[in-house]
Amino acid sequence: LNHMLSTLSVFDVMGSIAYAFTTLPTPESDYIYGSRGNDATCTTQGFFIQIGTVACFLNVSLAVNYLLSIKHGWKDEKMK
Repeated sequence: LNHMLSTLSVFDVMGSIAYAFTTLPTPESDYIYGSRGNDATCTTQGFFIQIGTVACFLNVSLAVNYLLSIKHGWKDEKMK
């Protein structure tokens, strides 16, 4: 459980940092305000934003884990 929570945090931070760069990695040829990047930086930002979506799936896994353990009284042995 702690491992899942730490993994969620790592992926969430990676996705958040990618979003924080906003339009900076966008190629200058796209004529978007604040763009200073190229195709490689744009692709890299897109990759890390997609990596950040893993946090959503981990969050659902944690929610189901808590639902089963708290509301339904399942023990760790039953969940494995």
